[in-house]
Amino acid sequence: MSEPSNSIYRDIVPKTKLLSFFAQLKNWVVLRNGDLIGNLERGGDCDILVADKNEAELLLIRVLGVPLYIARRSYVTGYYYDWGYIDLFEDYQWRGVRFFDSNFALSNSTINKHGFPVLSEAIESCVMLLTSLLWGGFVKSRYVKYIYKSFWRDKNTYLKYLQLFTGPKASSLLYNLLDSGQIEQSVNHLKQIRFYVLAYHLSIHPKRCWVGYVNFVRCEVLIRIINPIAPVVALKTDITSSLSAVPSATVPRNHALFPNVRIFDLSDFGFGIKLRIFLSILRSLSFLARSGFIVFLTSDRKHTKVRRILFWQIQSVQNSAVYQHFCKY
Repeated sequence: MSEPSNSIYRDIVPKTKLLSFFAQLKNWVVLRNGDLIGNLERGGDCDILVADKNEAELLLIRVLGVPLYIARRSYVTGYYYDWGYIDLFEDYQWRGVRFFDSNFALSNSTINKHGFPVLSEAIESCVMLLTSLLWGGFVKSRYVKYIYKSFWRDKNTYLKYLQLFTGPKASSLLYNLLDSGQIEQSVNHLKQIRFYVLAYHLSIHPKRCWVGYVNFVRCEVLIRIINPIAPVVALKTDITSSLSAVPSATVPRNHALFPNVRIFDLSDFGFGIKLRIFLSILRSLSFLARSGFIVFLTSDRKHTKVRRILFWQIQSVQNSAVYQHFCKY
């Protein structure tokens, strides 16, 4: 499951501080990708399940410093730094359906070769499969080999955990696809699998599922209304040189902090009602929160007035995290 290391990340990941954080953290386990430092150096993240997320957050900020922003969802809290991000979970769930909690994870963990507590192979493999399938609607290609390896090592154990997490119908479907070497075809049965999983958990924990789903919807609405990072309006002359090395003026999608930076040139809109309408609509769209950061380029200093009118939080581009990121390329 390893990927080529990216020197940009390798050089800026604070290994010593991270190792100190992991050493001081109590009652935790890696959900997937047990090579935490290596995964960050490849531009990935850290998925960590903890018994006490509040305590873990305080320790994280004390050791690693204040994040650039924190994204709080019902099922995970993400802490974003310029070198990568860490996701803290208190349980493993999907849209209010809880598959297991910290007690289950801790009791089914072991120490890997990197010295980190990880889930058993079968459980980690199920997490890899279910996370990409239920959330994303696909099976992540780089996990397929590990999933099959775990399945063929002990099919009965794998089936036991599939049944525990997804119920008899979904687990039977997934088991048959794994046994026939066609797990990638599970995407063709996605609606059916999701229905089986939801129906199974509603039948055994109806109140918990409904409360969890309502909390999931509430958090997803809030994170789209309240943008975690303010947009930046910059003079084109300030960052043109920094952008010249970035193909199509877009940061690579796998970047830790800015997975998809959208860039608009305000000079295309002139200075008047057309620009005001464009910015007003853009401010209200939900993709602002999903993308995290919008960079507006302009060569006209009159747009400074517009940005003060339409945006409630403005950062100087020279001091902004996105500018510093561009300078790395």
